Amino acid sequence: MRTLTKDDALAALAEGRATLAARFGGCVMCALAARALTPGLFVRESEHAVCVLDAYAARPRHLLVVAKRHLTTLREVPWEVHADLSRLAWEGARVLEARGAKRVYIAQLGSPVDLPTSYAHAHVHVVPVDEVDERARPAVVFSWSSGVVMYEPGEGERLAAELSAALEAEAER
Repeated sequence: MRTLTKDDALAALAEGRATLAARFGGCVMCALAARALTPGLFVRESEHAVCVLDAYAARPRHLLVVAKRHLTTLREVPWEVHADLSRLAWEGARVLEARGAKRVYIAQLGSPVDLPTSYAHAHVHVVPVDEVDERARPAVVFSWSSGVVMYEPGEGERLAAELSAALEAEAER
C-alpha cells in the first residue's frame, strides 16, 4: 500500500474523468457501477447499488457504495435506492468493525461536479478509522489531508475478495 499526496490524487482523478467522457459522460461513479473501472475492487452488489473498495481511499479498507443509476441529488433518489445504499453501507460498516476498525464513518454524498473531490452521483463512503487521535476527526478523514491510500497491484483485489466473503456472510445473518 502506498500513499499519494492530495494534489497527486486530484491530478490522477482529473485524468481519469477525461477518459470517461465518451462512455459515461465523465462520471466516475457511473463507470464504477458498471464495473468499467477497477473491476477487481468490486465487493458486493444489490438491486440498486454496488459496493467497491475505494481506489483513492481516505483510509485502508475504505468502501464506496454507489447507486447504479445516475442520480445527482437526494430529491432524485427513490426510497428503494436509498434503502439499498444504506443497507450495503450498514453491512460494510459492521464487517469493518468486526475486522478491527475503532470506528466507521458513513457519509452519503452526491455533490456538484465542480468540486475537485466530488461526484454528482449518489454514493456513500464507508470509512474505517483505526486512529484514536486528531487524525480520526471527520474533517481530517474526509479531506485527504493525511494523504490518499493506493493499493499495490493484487493487494486491493485480495482485500476486496476478503471483504466480499465477509459481506456475504454478514448478509446471511
